[in-house]
Amino acid sequence: MKQSPVTTATLADVDEIAALLAPVFAEKPPIQAFFPADKAAELPRYVQMYRAALLEKPLLAGTGDLVRDASGNIAAAAVWSPPAGTRTPCLRQLPLTLRALGLYLRAFGISGALRAARLQKIIQRHAPDKPHWYLKIIGTAPSARGQGLGSLLLAHRLRLIDAADQPAFLESLSPRSGTLYRRHGFVPVQRITEWANGQPWTMWRERRSLRPKQENP
Repeated sequence: MKQSPVTTATLADVDEIAALLAPVFAEKPPIQAFFPADKAAELPRYVQMYRAALLEKPLLAGTGDLVRDASGNIAAAAVWSPPAGTRTPCLRQLPLTLRALGLYLRAFGISGALRAARLQKIIQRHAPDKPHWYLKIIGTAPSARGQGLGSLLLAHRLRLIDAADQPAFLESLSPRSGTLYRRHGFVPVQRITEWANGQPWTMWRERRSLRPKQENP
């Protein structure tokens, strides 16, 4: 299947990206940990969660990347949070943030939202203090797996990050994804032992000027 180049995600893509990501991550134990046990198998809740996440800052900042298939459908997506201090249109972001809060409540319920907030604080405690890019979401449609689209998306954004001489950070949810990230220059840092259902690893990619000269991810 012929693939188009990487393009920038917009708010018009939110529903399609969320529909792609929900079944991909609904089976991953670390993501299931965000939901109460009796709700973790309900796919529509994952769709709402990803719709909410996509309405946050990255899409307005232009840091969401897509690959479409020959039919024009989204085959893979990656969304990055830019370093702290990056400006986005505040007047446009406020209503999106309020909408996202409503979607999070629909996804988790009130008690589940408190649980998700606690888990988010745990994740944030493991994030580096220095400004960095953060890989918020990356996923490939099941029908497009094995085509290297995740690697294509990573390479695209990391070229831009390297050009700005900035570092990047992420959490690896599985050994398989960790292998992919290592190929792109990320190094395991610490396991998040407080994160139930899988205990993902944090991974760091140093900015270009501080990396060993022989590194060529």
